[in-house]
Order: sequence, then C-alpha cells, then structure tokens
Amino acid sequence: MIKSADNLSISLFKRTGRKNYYAEWTCPTTGKKLSRSTGESDKRKSEKARDRLVQQIMNDAYGATEHTTWDMFFEDFQAARFPDIKETSQREILATNNKVLKIISPATPASMRSQQVMHFRQALTKLGLTPNTVNKHLRNIKTLLRFAKQHGYIQDLPAIEMIKKAKASKGRPLTKAEVAQMLEIAGSKDEKLQELIEGLSHSGLRIGEACQLTWEQGAFSVVKNSSGRMLYSIDSEAQKSGKDESVPLTPRFAQWLNERFPDATRRTGGHVFVLCDHFSEDVIGRKISAIGKGAGIKVSANKCASAHDLRRTCASKLAMEYMPAVLKALMRHADIGTTMKYYANSNLENVLDVIYPEGS
Repeated sequence: MIKSADNLSISLFKRTGRKNYYAEWTCPTTGKKLSRSTGESDKRKSEKARDRLVQQIMNDAYGATEHTTWDMFFEDFQAARFPDIKETSQREILATNNKVLKIISPATPASMRSQQVMHFRQALTKLGLTPNTVNKHLRNIKTLLRFAKQHGYIQDLPAIEMIKKAKASKGRPLTKAEVAQMLEIAGSKDEKLQELIEGLSHSGLRIGEACQLTWEQGAFSVVKNSSGRMLYSIDSEAQKSGKDESVPLTPRFAQWLNERFPDATRRTGGHVFVLCDHFSEDVIGRKISAIGKGAGIKVSANKCASAHDLRRTCASKLAMEYMPAVLKALMRHADIGTTMKYYANSNLENVLDVIYPEGS
C-alpha cells in the first residue's frame, strides 16, 4: 500500500479467478471505495501501474479516469457484475462486447459516444440481424455504460436509440407445403441445417433454446423421467422466468428424436442439433431466414419466413389437438393471452389437415 502527499491510499490485491492485480482506493472527491484492474499480472509491474494511477486520480475529478482502456474497463465490469448475473446474460454481454470490439474498437469508455453507438446499430442491421437481436445488443451496451457512469469512467451517458419495430413485421404459421419447401432447399445446402429446421417445426423451440439444447446434461437439456418419457430439464439461468423447470416435449418432437437419434448416438452433454457446435444463434437464424427468403415464403407484407415462424407453425398445429392450458405448458408461454391467439387465428391449412388426414 502507498500513500500520496494528498493522503491517497491504494492497495493491490488479486480477485479469485483473475490473473491481474487490482487496485483499490477511496475516491478523494466522493468518498466512495473504488477498484479497477492494473492490467498487470506481475507484482512489480502492477506496483508501477499503481504509482501511475495515483497521479491520474490526483489530476482527475474521477476515481476511474477517462484514460482507462476499454479492455481494462470491461475486465472491471466482469469482476464486479458477473458473479451476480445468470450465465446466459454473461454470454450475451460477452457476445455484445466481441461485436463492439470488432465494429467500433473503442479506445476508452469515454470514446463510446452516440455516433459510435449509431454506427454499431447500423452495422448490425447490415449484417442481417433482426431488430430484436440488434436491440438486445443495444440494451447490453446501455448496461455497460451505466456501470461506467456509476463508477466514474465517463461523465455522461450517450443517447442510445433502439430500433422501433413495426407491428406489421410479425409472422404467421406456415403451411405443410411451405415447411416442405424450406426443408427441400435446406437439404440441398446443408443436411444439418435441414435437420434443425425439421426439429424446430416439430418442437416449437425458440432458436436460442434449440442452440442450447443438449442430451441429458446442461442448462437446457433433454432427459427421460422414471417412466421413460422425454422432458426438457431447464435451469433457472436458461429462461426468462428465472425458475428451474421440467416441461414435456411435444409428442411429435419426442417421436422424431427417438426415430432420428438412437440412444447409442446421443452424446451426453452434446448438442442435440450438431449445427450448433459450429455456428452461433445469430448466424443460424440468418441461415434459416435466407432459406425462407429464397423460397419466397412471405409471412407478412415486409417479412419472409424465419425460425420463429416454425415455432408459430408448431403451436398452431398443437392448438388443433390440445386445450389452452396444455398448449401453454408445451410452448412455455408466460401469458395465456399469447396462447389464446393460436385458437383465435387458426391456420386454415392446419384445420384442413385435421379434418382430412393424409390418405382420406
């Protein structure tokens, strides 16, 4: 520990699981206890970094100055916030930070101004990410910059404008012929992509859930109960409700899994959909949307079929067979109002499939 002429005391320590030394001190202007990474794992080098920090603090109104690099700031954020948030949220913030580094490459938190965030938003849109996904990254940037403001890395929060989603962009359930068309196109490109699209149409899984789905072990996994029936075992960190839960698979999906994947081929802890070993959720979502566009399947005036329309397709079919309470459980809707839409807006083709089964 050292003391400056202004009676500023800075101590060095290592956080559990972190390689670099951290400096801790009491801010001379606010009286708050602050800490940040020295960026050094060597004790002697970290002491020199601490000496430089004393001068920075004495010459700046903030404990964590505008000269702190973005990488050091993000390391501080991880150390302070990651222990208290879900693993899924940690992964999302890490993904956002990777995109920030690739697209903007900010030198410091203070260099993240409104213009840079707008450029980031435009770049994600050009990459083909959906408004929902872009807004998710923007919300993560807000979280990071609020932390930066709270701890003195920046003086003011930049304005961050979210994408306003037009109501007309929502999709619809697909017909049997449209699903078959997507499967045919996918099969000509990548059999694993075809497998995923077929699985989505039978399961009603969200694309993010399908990418997490594993055999027997994991935050979102397929298991068998004592009677041999297949269930989703979902950890609290893997869903919005924040609750541990066991949920039945749709009968069609359970049957499809048993036919497609014999027990001997199931790798405990491995992804059910092998495509997810090689590509991220965003990339897979874009691949499926590209197939919907290539097939010319319009689900609204300004939108072609996407992964979520396969979920709508599954829910619409199930609505022909089950009462609302059962459908709500199978689709894991938080609100029964969402479930009831599938009864109020029944797809004609699905109704005809029930009235006139194949071969009749």
